Amino acid sequence: MNIAVIGNGLVGSVIAKDLSDLNSVAVFDININKRFDGIIYTKFDILSDDLEILSNFDIFVLAVPGSIGYQSLKRLIPLGKNIVDISFFPEKASDLNDMAVIHDVTVVVDCGVAPGLCNMFLAYENSIGNVLGYKCYVGGLPFERTLPWQYKAPFSPTDVLEEYTRKVYYRQNGVDKITEAMTGVEKIVIDSIGTLEAFYTDGLRSLLDSFPDIPNLEEKTMRYPGYIDKIIFLKQAGFLSTKKVLVNDLEVAPFDLTSKLLIDDWKLTDEMEFTAMKVEITTDRYKKTYNLFDNRDIGTGFSSMARTTGFTANAAVWLIANGRLNKKGIIFPEDITTNQKMLSDILDYLSDRNIYVDQEIEEEIVID
Repeated sequence: MNIAVIGNGLVGSVIAKDLSDLNSVAVFDININKRFDGIIYTKFDILSDDLEILSNFDIFVLAVPGSIGYQSLKRLIPLGKNIVDISFFPEKASDLNDMAVIHDVTVVVDCGVAPGLCNMFLAYENSIGNVLGYKCYVGGLPFERTLPWQYKAPFSPTDVLEEYTRKVYYRQNGVDKITEAMTGVEKIVIDSIGTLEAFYTDGLRSLLDSFPDIPNLEEKTMRYPGYIDKIIFLKQAGFLSTKKVLVNDLEVAPFDLTSKLLIDDWKLTDEMEFTAMKVEITTDRYKKTYNLFDNRDIGTGFSSMARTTGFTANAAVWLIANGRLNKKGIIFPEDITTNQKMLSDILDYLSDRNIYVDQEIEEEIVID
């Protein structure tokens, strides 16, 4: 199988290395700063360069920043190749469904850890019972808590900050609601880490449309205590505004300046870090919790967020390559795991790479 990975960042480079063990892989990006043996690297601008160079590949994996994800996908779909995307762009992916159907391609979007893997858990539980509530808590953090941020970004700071500026959509008691990001703060205890703070971000994405009958749907990001107060201060002071201001005869967007200033402080290098995810799903018969906790792989040097995000995407690539996932159009992660076999195969792919998910029935509800 010939696979083109478009994007060579922290996650894209890991995706390429994992896929190259069993496939012919080439990487395309503007910046080729990470290289592995056995992979072909080409300097390439997905938004402007001639796409003819991609015509001989069977599958594309799109791992570009969210700011260019939608336009990149729009350019790739007419090539008629199946695609797995982790760019998490803010636009509605469903708007590209007709294009994907016309070109007879499978396009799996939002296929990371969250969104992505958590969606798959909900889809499976919904296929076997009446789901009443879903809560996802997720975060990637360094073990060493260095002030002032106690944080390192597994993606670009721009993508992280954009999450804090988007409106948050969620559902409570059957009512769809909208709020600001970084609200709804609560304490969450993670084993071996301690107490973290969780707050609303716009992570539900397609789930609100995919599951209109589930009365409660929420997603929150986890950080060390104190972090959220600093981000709220930046936002209230205007540092996350995209409206340009005049500074010494130059027009500058405060958001762009803030992103630039945080690049060094937030840059994830080789420090030990972890990804934690807790997904609580309540049905009319039981409450189940899916727990994931993953560390940086010291042997490979791959970060936990790159592993959990990238290997979930690669599991979808594997399903497509083996003819297991062939529905045409825009496919969301929750469209994949509507039976036990598909979820088991995804989890087996992850466990083969030492990423484990514990499942716990917390309480049994007996209905007469």
